[in-house]
Amino acid sequence: GRLPFDAPPGKPDRSRNTHRIARRDWMWCRFGDEDGEWDDARSLGFEGGREVVEGLLKKVRMGRKALDVVAEMKWVKEGIRVEGGLRVSGEDENDEALL
Repeated sequence: GRLPFDAPPGKPDRSRNTHRIARRDWMWCRFGDEDGEWDDARSLGFEGGREVVEGLLKKVRMGRKALDVVAEMKWVKEGIRVEGGLRVSGEDENDEALL
């Protein structure tokens, strides 16, 4: 699959991804319309994913979401189901289900 900040199909990839993110130059290839803008009809069930991605790609001063905030978002919480919940490494002798 493609990431939202990969070069658009058919265009040269002259910019590093970090530079494209910093310029907010990215698009939704799978869930977007022909211009790369979010398309509600093509993205049913993934609206929460959009909120997560867009929240993480912002600069800190522009309101980037902290990871603890993202971890509590409904789309993330319902998408990651581990018996006993997520744990930090070293919290348990059985570290199979770690964050």
